[in-house]
Amino acid sequence: MDTDTSEQALRREAIWRHLDGEPRQQICSDLDRSTSWFHKWRAEFCKNPRTDFADRSRTPQHSPTQTPKTVADAIVSLRQFLEAVTTPETRYGLIGALAIQECLEDLGIKPPSESTIQRILRAHHLTHPIGTGNDAAYYPWLEPWAVNAIQATDIVTKHIRGGEAIVNFHTMDLYSHAVALNAYDAILPTVTNCGFRLTLLFGLI
Repeated sequence: MDTDTSEQALRREAIWRHLDGEPRQQICSDLDRSTSWFHKWRAEFCKNPRTDFADRSRTPQHSPTQTPKTVADAIVSLRQFLEAVTTPETRYGLIGALAIQECLEDLGIKPPSESTIQRILRAHHLTHPIGTGNDAAYYPWLEPWAVNAIQATDIVTKHIRGGEAIVNFHTMDLYSHAVALNAYDAILPTVTNCGFRLTLLFGLI
């Protein structure tokens, strides 16, 4: 039991005086308290006559959605395993929440949501800010030296009403940044676009 406080003593006095038959209004006036305060502690006494009239925390004593410790520990262990790339299967594999969910399912454990997994990883300092390691990573990239030397093209196939396929070429010259857009019938045997030739066969390149 918590140490009795002056407020607890007032609550106890109010209920004792009420049990002795003293009017509620007189009790509240003498103690300088509201009638709602009186009703609150009267209800507390009726619910538990052995109450100590202490304040109760509003924080739930149990969280039904709290992740079990065994599952949280498994999430941490799986992340560390996936990051360690100790096997050929994990060398180029994913390490995020989706990958961890799949591993948990393989182990027969019902996985929590992606956001819950991220929260657990963050709590164990196992998340990495976007861009981490970019300075050390090497990404080879061809440098364009003249117009038409290097071009980048997106090829997108669209089907118009009636089912006919149209192939769209979105091309950018990486030196001049000039852009070209061309559309072709997908069944054309060959098309020439911005200096290069592509062979098409029923929409497949």
